Amino acid sequence: MQRKKLKGMNWCIALAIGLSITVIPVQATEMNGSDVPENETGTVVETTETSMETTEETVEEIEEIVETTEKVTETTEEITEADETVMEAEAETSGTCGTNLTWTLDPEGTLRINGTGNILAESFRSRYDIINVIISDGVTGIGDAAFTNCCYMKSVVVPNSVRFIGDGAFFGCSKLETITLPKTIDSIGKNAFLNCDLTAIELPSNLKELSNGIFFNNDKLTEIQIPDSVEIIGEEAFEECSGLKKITIPQSVHTIGRQAFKNCDELESVVIPNSVTSMGPEVYYDCDNLKKVVIGNGLKEISYGTFQYCDKLMDVTIGNQVEKIGSVVFCGCNSLEKIVLPNSVKKLDWAFCECPSLISVTIPASVQEIDDDEFEDSKYLTIYGYSDTEAEKFAQEKGFKFVSLGEAPREEKVKQFVSRMYTVVLDREAEAGGLDYWSQELLNQKQDGAALASGFINSDEFINRKLNDSDYLDVLYETFFGRKADSDGKNYWLSEMRKGMSRNAVLAGFVNSKEFGAICESYGIARGTMENDGSSIYNAGVHDFVLRNYTKALGRDGEVEGVEYWSHLINTKQKSALDCAMDFFHSQEFMNKNLSDEDYVEVLYETYFGRASDASGKNYWLSMLASGNNRDWVLSEFAHSPEFKNIMAQYGL
Repeated sequence: MQRKKLKGMNWCIALAIGLSITVIPVQATEMNGSDVPENETGTVVETTETSMETTEETVEEIEEIVETTEKVTETTEEITEADETVMEAEAETSGTCGTNLTWTLDPEGTLRINGTGNILAESFRSRYDIINVIISDGVTGIGDAAFTNCCYMKSVVVPNSVRFIGDGAFFGCSKLETITLPKTIDSIGKNAFLNCDLTAIELPSNLKELSNGIFFNNDKLTEIQIPDSVEIIGEEAFEECSGLKKITIPQSVHTIGRQAFKNCDELESVVIPNSVTSMGPEVYYDCDNLKKVVIGNGLKEISYGTFQYCDKLMDVTIGNQVEKIGSVVFCGCNSLEKIVLPNSVKKLDWAFCECPSLISVTIPASVQEIDDDEFEDSKYLTIYGYSDTEAEKFAQEKGFKFVSLGEAPREEKVKQFVSRMYTVVLDREAEAGGLDYWSQELLNQKQDGAALASGFINSDEFINRKLNDSDYLDVLYETFFGRKADSDGKNYWLSEMRKGMSRNAVLAGFVNSKEFGAICESYGIARGTMENDGSSIYNAGVHDFVLRNYTKALGRDGEVEGVEYWSHLINTKQKSALDCAMDFFHSQEFMNKNLSDEDYVEVLYETYFGRASDASGKNYWLSMLASGNNRDWVLSEFAHSPEFKNIMAQYGL
């Protein structure tokens, strides 16, 4: 499955012959591989059947390189000039290369360029007699492909007057080891130094972008310092820089392009700063010695194949904003043993295939979708996660060992509930602001499940989806039952709608169901109740009043089901708030406390007066109990007091 690396090709030779080789098969003889005749360039032109396989492999490798060359050299044409044209150009020792620019070439191969203005495009293309280049002050730019395929060029001195270097300017200068770039340069074109032999380079401090393919296949480049002016690292910028051991990405960078560091075999560690918000696919593909990766808090998605085939990768830290880990991101990371996913991750999309050493993965409660074939090659994997989450469900379905970390944090569960509304009802991911707002509404008990559902289903965004009745019901089943519609149930609702039942009445049926109540309870929120006109009868005051009774009378927090039960009774006027408050004192749980008269009266003071008892008042009520009055009489006196009436008024009751 792993792609062969395209290395070891002398691009100057390949380009000089137009990247075209013809193999002419001849009648089979008893020649071995060393007897195969060659032309002047050393290219095999005849072969026997015994050497045909080797020749075909060579052709296949060259064809691969041709394909890669075309991909990264959009601005550079194939060099297919006739030999006599090249020889004629090499014979020249002076001339012009711009409106006000002249050049001379001495016998030692030193090219001197003098004057003012820009060096024209392709001025010295395919000059094999240029060894060193000295550009005088006054030159302001180096045009596209100006020195392309100057295969014997070794060094270049660029003056402070130069402001830009064009596309492919030094493309294919395969012996170019050093180039001095002034700080004044603010633009270097794509593929500018592709397939050079640079060992080191100091980048200008004004650069905003490292263009596509800028240092592609500079395999002797070992270290590079990216200036903090750079904002974009382009596609394939350092691909095939197999000797690159160290590179620091500054906080100024916000975008890293596709395959930017692909096949950088000597890289051992990578830190992607918080500033990076966009990173293309296969950025660190097949970096053989990469061992440690730190991904900052700016990325929301790790794209396709980012670390694929990084055989030695063992230590991975993922930033807390990553929501999606794309397909084959860590595929073929044979040394990866442990991964902890942050609470932001929502989806795993076949990210960890071919990870045979992976034995531990921690999946947060935020993960709502896991590809069916995730971890398929991790035979000894243990999944760590929270109970009743997608992690546990996946582990059970696939037969992985699961270790529970306990109940998921309520805040995370509530966010999942809201996120689910976005994906199922609105058919899109939640925006950060909306997710936080609705989550806080639920956490602060200003909304319940019914109110939230009504808001989403009756929103303009959902209405504008213009679903037919059948599709509308499919959404309701997924949202409120967490499953596909069964045919009998769906047909029933369709029949009712044909008879005239409104969509809001149908919605109320789903919202008020036990199935939706169970879903709400699993996320730690109150279900609430919905009227047939689609309105929620949720009252935040009632909800908080019920919670107060739990803490004051029973001395504990209210459970979701109980709070929902008492709130529903009050909201639907089946019981008054006062009666519900008194019922707490008649509950078995309260009676099991076996309180003394003194402690009983103290609880009444806290519940109905909202304060501790005063000595004279407490003695009065104790004397009433001692003289034969029962507790129900005392309870009723407290419940009908002006103090408790004022307390209920604070909750709108």
